[in-house]
Amino acid sequence: MSEMNVETIDIPIDNDMDEPQEVAAEETYGVDTTADIEDTSLQPTLSVDIVGKIARNDPEYMETSDDALVATAFATELFIKTLTNESLLMADFHPTNNAMNGQSSENNDGTNNDDSNTLTYDNLSYCVKKKGNFQFLGDLIPMTKNLKDLVQENKVRYTTALPQGQLLGN
Repeated sequence: MSEMNVETIDIPIDNDMDEPQEVAAEETYGVDTTADIEDTSLQPTLSVDIVGKIARNDPEYMETSDDALVATAFATELFIKTLTNESLLMADFHPTNNAMNGQSSENNDGTNNDDSNTLTYDNLSYCVKKKGNFQFLGDLIPMTKNLKDLVQENKVRYTTALPQGQLLGN
C-alpha cells in the first residue's frame, strides 16, 4: 500500500462552546435592535385612535386588534395618496371646469395661475368619474353641475323667494 502524508494542526478547543454566546445584532446583521420602536416612519400619519372610532361607528363592527387598526390606517393613507396622485395627474392633462366656463387661467400680469400642486373638488370628481377603481365613490364625490344649465335643461326648477311681507303685483 501507498503511504499517506497527514498533517496535524493543533487548534485549542474552547470547552464552553455549549453555552450560547451573546452577539450584538449590529455586528451580525447590521441592525440596531436598541432603536426605539416608536420610530415615526413605522407609524401611520392618520391617527389610529380616530381610525378605531370610525370603525366602531360601523353597525357591523367586530372587536378588532390594534394591529388591524394600524394596518387599516396605513391602507387608508395609501388610498388617499393614490386618489390624490391620480387626481393631480388627470388635472395636468385635462382642463378644469373654470376653463370650460369661460374663466381664464391667466392672471392680470399674463402668468398662468394653474398650480400643479393645487387639487380642486372638480379634479377629484373628474377622477372618480373617469377612473374605474374610484367609481364606487361616485355618490360621495359627484361631478358638480351649473345651476343655470340645469334650469335651462328643465332638470331643476329654480325660483327666488320674495322677502316676507312683499306681495306680487304691488
